[in-house]
Amino acid sequence: GGLGALFNGVGRLFWGSISDSIGFKNSFMSLAVLQAALHAYYPYSGGSKLTFGAATCACFFFLAGNFALMPPAIQRMFGAKNGALIYGLVYSAFGVASMGGLMLGKSLQNLYGLERVFHVMSAMSVLGALITARLSPLKGLPGSAV
Repeated sequence: GGLGALFNGVGRLFWGSISDSIGFKNSFMSLAVLQAALHAYYPYSGGSKLTFGAATCACFFFLAGNFALMPPAIQRMFGAKNGALIYGLVYSAFGVASMGGLMLGKSLQNLYGLERVFHVMSAMSVLGALITARLSPLKGLPGSAV
């Protein structure tokens, strides 16, 4: 747990600096693709304590990227006035997704097994990268940027 928290903290700094260097779109697509690879591998990481611990710390590191990348990207996209409200909604969605994800994960596990749950998570990360690739500034909002 302590190592996971450390990787989460370092991940926020890392992903924030990456976004400053290459922009939100490129950094989030990279994050999503790396997350997809990790989720595809995760069910096989239990072969040793070391690989499982490393994969779990990587999960915390990538999770941190979501929290580091979203607030400034939403503000750049929707402006300072609208950005705070919209990020509040996005942040609230994490709670809903946690509960919905738990129920979906348990249902998928019962139907297809735990390994398939991680394959679905991997596919969802790839989908996130593809959607992000199509992201563009809002035409009706002056100063909107991605």
